[in-house]
Amino acid sequence: MRDVPESVSRGNPALPWPTFGWFLPVAYAYLAYGWWDVGRSQMAVLQASGAFTAGMTHASVLLAVAARFVGWLIESAYYALWWKWRRRPLRFWRLFSWIAMFSMADLLAEAIRRDDTGDIIPSRTVRALLAGIGLLGPEGGSVSALMSAFGSLGFLTITRIAALGSVQSRATGEPWSRSLALVALTWLGARLVLWWTGDLLRGTSLGSP
Repeated sequence: MRDVPESVSRGNPALPWPTFGWFLPVAYAYLAYGWWDVGRSQMAVLQASGAFTAGMTHASVLLAVAARFVGWLIESAYYALWWKWRRRPLRFWRLFSWIAMFSMADLLAEAIRRDDTGDIIPSRTVRALLAGIGLLGPEGGSVSALMSAFGSLGFLTITRIAALGSVQSRATGEPWSRSLALVALTWLGARLVLWWTGDLLRGTSLGSP
């Protein structure tokens, strides 16, 4: 069995909080508001089409924001259990805070994707490179399950993956390349599940013509 440094076996203290402790509640509140605003915009489109009533829209947005925080908890638990199994335990709540803060990149990507008029970035190609290749698809048309799963792949998503790998490398003492591989493969696996699930819901499969 390989030797594990004492500091690592106790949970490497090298991983700091992403910001000052007193500022964390402010940051969480900003994230909650940001994702609430995203959800409100998305639900407004559905409400205009008659798919949701006003009451259902408000409830759905609140549930979406809560689900976002639950998702960060699940993601943090997944990585914490993985590194614990690898005898490289890390501090759960500090990792959770970093994952939550990194979602600001996702918020920026959402803002770029919603910029239909090009007020922020006129070039559609540049917006797609930053916020996701899904912007290269036909406007107003149906979106395939594949594009629904991988449409967010862009510079901001890649940056988030690389940054999360760096944080885990610092927390565990493992090489950055190894932590990056874990995060990237996890992201890829989750997207493949979304793709296959989308195909199943649409009544198709990977082997369909």
